[in-house]
Amino acid sequence: PGIDPADCRSVDIVADAAMEIVSRPAHECTGQLRLDEDVLREAGVTDFGRYSIDPQRTPRLDLFVE
Repeated sequence: PGIDPADCRSVDIVADAAMEIVSRPAHECTGQLRLDEDVLREAGVTDFGRYSIDPQRTPRLDLFVE
């Protein structure tokens, strides 16, 4: 079975996480590998439904992370 696009997140989550990272002092982020969802949670985001491709479904955590 393939990946259902309705379970995916929009690219906006990556853009928002990137903006959060570049807004922080460099010494807080340098040399780290971070997941977009973790970065946004640290920034206070609790509603990830807005990143869903299908507003009727909850977006999945990154497909490559177990």
